[in-house]
Amino acid sequence: MRVRDRGMEPLLFEDDWVVIDTSDKARRNGDVYALNWNGEACVQQLVERGGQWYLGSVNPDVKPINVRSGQISIVGRVVYQPGRPLSGRL
Repeated sequence: MRVRDRGMEPLLFEDDWVVIDTSDKARRNGDVYALNWNGEACVQQLVERGGQWYLGSVNPDVKPINVRSGQISIVGRVVYQPGRPLSGRL
């Protein structure tokens, strides 16, 4: 999947490619996922706070979005970004 926005910078940059494990859809706090959010594909971090889930961004200019405010479907967890490991970077 290709990253199409700047919400995850400096972890992931616009036009980066990532590999998705479509068999891994379990929500884990802080992990990065490919999502269908209100009908659009996106790559976001899922963050749990106070029993609620948010779409989080590494970029501080992008505010978290409560997933209750829209429709979310997890496509899979981001497991690899060619050239740069994701593990331990958050």
